[in-house]
Formats: sequence, C-alpha cells, structure tokens
Amino acid sequence: MFITTWWKGAILKLVVISDTMAKGELRYVMNGYMIFKAFYSWAMTNGYSSSLSIDRINVDGNYCPENCRWVTMEIQNGNKRNTIYVTFNDKVCTLKELSEVYAIKYMTLYHWYRGGNLKERLKAVIKHDGLL
Repeated sequence: MFITTWWKGAILKLVVISDTMAKGELRYVMNGYMIFKAFYSWAMTNGYSSSLSIDRINVDGNYCPENCRWVTMEIQNGNKRNTIYVTFNDKVCTLKELSEVYAIKYMTLYHWYRGGNLKERLKAVIKHDGLL
C-alpha cells in the first residue's frame, strides 16, 4: 500500500475514532501526523515498506510515533484486544502460536482455555505424542 494511503487512513481514524468518545475510547493521531511531511519522515526512518501495515504496539495506546510500527499482516492480526496470551512451559505465547507449535486446532485449545484446563489437557496430549 502506498504511504499516502496510510497517512489518509490515519487521518480518517482520527475523525472516526473521535466519534467513539461516548464509548470511552478516545484515540488520537499525534499532531505531527496531521502534516504529511512529518508522517513521511517518521515512516521512512521506521521501516516503512509497501508490503507492511501500520500497527499500534499497545492496542489501548494512542496513534503516535512511540506506539506505532510497520509489521506484516500476520503480526498485526495477532496484536488485538481479543488475543489470548497464556504461559506454557515458562513461555508467554498466544493461543494461535500454541496451536501452530503443537499442531492442535485453535478452537480445541480455545475450548480447553475457556474450560479452565488448557495446561493440563495440552500437557497430556503432548506427553502422549512424545513432544514433552
């Protein structure tokens, strides 16, 4: 995507997000972003590529240079409010990552997580398969 498209999108988010104030989710695009040259300068020095997407590091944070980065869509899709993080074998990871590492369907892990027995069920499965 062209950098001007990202900039216009950031400005549009400023307008759209300001309408969510009633929901208590006021976000803003830093004043410097309102000027294309400032946005362009930040983008070029922070890894902009037409194959990447702009992403907020902290999804609850503001749209500002300190909280934005250029990432792949896969990384951006994992950086959402509803992403489930778990600690397994002393590592913090997402449920999706666990699914990929142990080749277990995401929805199976999700149901185990919701049932409160994710770690026990996962350990039993990977021990049975000789992965632990």
